[in-house]
Amino acid sequence: MGIAEKAIEHYRQGLEIIRRLGREDRIATPLNNIGLSYLSLGQYDKAIENFRQALETDRKLENDTGIAIVLANIGEAHDSLAQFDLAVHNYSESIGMIEKIRKTA
Repeated sequence: MGIAEKAIEHYRQGLEIIRRLGREDRIATPLNNIGLSYLSLGQYDKAIENFRQALETDRKLENDTGIAIVLANIGEAHDSLAQFDLAVHNYSESIGMIEKIRKTA
């Protein structure tokens, strides 16, 4: 088992603990990290699946920084799949979120 696979295993264990503790407000980060691990393995569909779950959580929590980060990661996964229209769409949404954050800072 390589480093990325071990990372996924550990992030999943952490995610399970977070859920058992009822801390749904903390699940976006490990989901994003699982997505990044799958991205590094070239398993783009699994990466996108985890990124989308993280994005859903960040949107529920109105975590604009998390939303911007995850959208950029989704864009990167689509870019790697040569799905350039989807990549540009997600990158553009990420940039829009960053601009929103800057205006409120």
